[in-house]
Amino acid sequence: MKIPVTYDHSKESETAQRVYKVLADMIDADCKPEDFSREMRLRSELNMDDLDYTEIMPALEDEFGFEISGKDIEKVEGMEMVGEIIDYAEGRLAESEATS
Repeated sequence: MKIPVTYDHSKESETAQRVYKVLADMIDADCKPEDFSREMRLRSELNMDDLDYTEIMPALEDEFGFEISGKDIEKVEGMEMVGEIIDYAEGRLAESEATS
């Protein structure tokens, strides 16, 4: 899948940039992190299906070093926008830093 627009991520957080990389690696070999934005819809624009949601969880765990389990699995499966994944990852990282 080739996404026709390239986005400027220079003002995005490091976490956001890492989420874009996870998505690019997962969705299509021809995709680059710059092809994604916070406002993109996971199912309708990126054509993610239930299997993709199952695959994105371990990819996020590997990238960020946290575990997605319990109620968080349902939370991630219910996400509709790329920005929701970014917000989730940033929240989990903030929790980890607070308990460290």
